[in-house]
Amino acid sequence: MRSSAPSLASPPPSRKIDIRAGEKILVDLARHAGPRQIARAGRRLLDKLDPDGKSPVARIRRTPGRRCGLPSTATATLGLKATLDLETYARLKSDLDPMAKPHKATDGVRDSRTQDERYGDAFTDYVRLKTTSRDLPGQAGEATHILVTTSWSPCPTTT
Repeated sequence: MRSSAPSLASPPPSRKIDIRAGEKILVDLARHAGPRQIARAGRRLLDKLDPDGKSPVARIRRTPGRRCGLPSTATATLGLKATLDLETYARLKSDLDPMAKPHKATDGVRDSRTQDERYGDAFTDYVRLKTTSRDLPGQAGEATHILVTTSWSPCPTTT
């Protein structure tokens, strides 16, 4: 797997010692800090070790990053195909894992869903939870809404 974190491809010999010290700092930080704090510290360290930044050619060339496709078929089957960086994958997996655990047995009947089915259900619940969050950006500043329309005739009449 490729990391999306920036790196020094071929540092000058004088910087190799600084890089080793920086790696030790990041490893020590990883023992008690979260991914965002480590990424922020890594960027600061990289800025200190390579203040000029990447060469113009390196800025243009991009490594394949995150992708998400939502394919559909003629049979109305919908899919999800994604390529994630390590951090995003770890975050998603840590969110889904507790939700994808088998349900406790009720009346002696165990959860009959496969692991893939449990993860599918967990992902559905995850999307439902996330789309109702007021912290998420929406369309034109509005939260996501689902509107269902139907003709008037099937509606029951009350008198």
